[in-house]
Amino acid sequence: MKLLHLATDDKFTHAAFDNFNKQAGADCTWLVVTSNELEYLKAEDFETISFNNTKLKEFKDYLSRFDFVIVHSLSEVHCKIIIDNPHRYVWIGMGYDYYGYVERDIHIGFSKKVNFLEVGLKRAIRSIFKNANFDFPSENLKSEAISKVMFFAPVLPNEFFPVKKIFNNLEYIEWNYGSLAKSLTDDMGLKEGANSILLGNSSDSSNNHVQVLDTLSELNMSDRRIVLPLNYGSKVYKKLFLRKLRRYQTLNLDVLNDFMPKDQYFEYISGCDVVIMNHVRQQAGANIAIALFMGAKVFLNRKSPFYDFYTNKGAILFSIEEISKSPEIIKGRLCQDDVRRNREVVLSVSSQENTDRKTAGLIECLRSTVAESKSEAI
Repeated sequence: MKLLHLATDDKFTHAAFDNFNKQAGADCTWLVVTSNELEYLKAEDFETISFNNTKLKEFKDYLSRFDFVIVHSLSEVHCKIIIDNPHRYVWIGMGYDYYGYVERDIHIGFSKKVNFLEVGLKRAIRSIFKNANFDFPSENLKSEAISKVMFFAPVLPNEFFPVKKIFNNLEYIEWNYGSLAKSLTDDMGLKEGANSILLGNSSDSSNNHVQVLDTLSELNMSDRRIVLPLNYGSKVYKKLFLRKLRRYQTLNLDVLNDFMPKDQYFEYISGCDVVIMNHVRQQAGANIAIALFMGAKVFLNRKSPFYDFYTNKGAILFSIEEISKSPEIIKGRLCQDDVRRNREVVLSVSSQENTDRKTAGLIECLRSTVAESKSEAI
């Protein structure tokens, strides 16, 4: 079976490339729509094409060679390709491309004000440069594209149903970028004197940093370092948030501005025995999984899909609301039984075996769909 992957030039694509390419019976081609040189991906593994060339008849003929097109995230470019080229499509959701259908109110306080400003800027840019291609599609464009998709694989299973209520044409298929197997080792754990707090995972307004900082500033945190990874995300939010940080004079803040290789980042956060992620939407999945595996106390917003996902699987974690009600809860380590339990949960979700099972299952589902359509055509 021939599969075309419309991929993006980012750090997540490597995992998908490895997982699909090792499956027997699937002939995979990987294509990135860009006019630039690839930054994160190897040019020998990925074909590239300019957006203008996707409008040519030759591209339509090219797509017809494949049994299915697997679209990794709904960028504006991917939406336009789906709309202009009827085919069998699988949409691999990345979270950002569908969270508006799952939970619309994902910003709190300061973050809500900044997001309102960012949305206004994007609309202004779009109105000025009407023919430009952006990563953020309009709602109408995205809705039209989704209406032409056959299968949808969200990051978490419980995120499928809210999207299905809006787009009844979608069928669920299980797959995500969840494999952390290469990163999880038996000796991975917190440092002996770990006493820092990791807050958020990026400079995106959906981190809702300020609400947590307001709570922490009311507690005695002078002996604890608060780590803020701001090395990727929104430049607008970062600029305004850094200005906001001046008000937290009593907190020992450590802002991460520079990119860190994965191993170096894991080593860095092994000094954080508390991890707080105040996202309402599904986000920071790798950070949450690594923190649980290391043995940190993890605090999530109760509205986060990850909160229900992990608690339903028996993981030991906490809600951010509990910090205000019982400040002492932020102190002390998890007992060894709880650490062991969290490791088991993370491995059950993120093991390589589990990801291989999902990939093989997806390919078999697509193969069956193609076979059924051929038999109906006879």
